[in-house]
Amino acid sequence: MLMTQDGKEKALQRTLVRIVQQTTANAYTLIALDDAQNLDNASWDFISILSKHYRTFCVVAMRPFAPDKPPCKAAKQVGRESLLHAFCAEQKLQ
Repeated sequence: MLMTQDGKEKALQRTLVRIVQQTTANAYTLIALDDAQNLDNASWDFISILSKHYRTFCVVAMRPFAPDKPPCKAAKQVGRESLLHAFCAEQKLQ
């Protein structure tokens, strides 16, 4: 039986989540992503899941989104959460 593209993405995401669960069980994990403006929607969804549910700290470097390729919903959510976390950290430092 052949898997659809969506099925393949979900299977890969489940596998990666299991790896992250094992890695972050006893310690925090830093995940660094460069050129994130090139990530697809499934990757942004995965980053969003990591940042919400696991002991991970994601560092994302990217250029501004191009007008013809606006960010997906998950990318916007990750961006808002990152700004909120940065603001909260800055307030604690002051």
